[in-house]
Amino acid sequence: QDRLYTGSRQGDILRFQPPHYTESEVFAHIGGSPLGMAFDRDDNLVICVAGMGLYQVSPAGAVKLLTAETNRSLTSVVDDSTMKLADDCDILPDGRIVFSEATVRFEMHDWYADALESRGNGRIIVHDPKSGSTRTLLSNLVFPNGICTAFDGQSVLFA
Repeated sequence: QDRLYTGSRQGDILRFQPPHYTESEVFAHIGGSPLGMAFDRDDNLVICVAGMGLYQVSPAGAVKLLTAETNRSLTSVVDDSTMKLADDCDILPDGRIVFSEATVRFEMHDWYADALESRGNGRIIVHDPKSGSTRTLLSNLVFPNGICTAFDGQSVLFA
């Protein structure tokens, strides 16, 4: 439908209408700092919200929290933490959502502290909406930001 979507500092998801994209409307209010976004196959907008986690907004504007923490497993108690800075996301062909968490140590307002520390505090996370599971795919990354998946779902690229 050629619409543009963006997040605002007020926690809104703004939708701009074609053809000139000069007028916007509040599509949904989540709060926090909405960052990376992607549409799933059902036209739900999936959004990384710094300090809050991964959210979904339906085409009608209904807001739903997908995940705000990774799940502890039988093999790892390390993967059991609340998200600090969910940053960008993409969706695999099977519906799983892959997203970056720029840092596990600092909130959005302290991102510069992570930059000064220059340690591998970031990670790539995968959330499965079907099972509700959320797990770390790759950890110890230095401020992973942008993310995209290959068309066939066999590769994840991040910056």
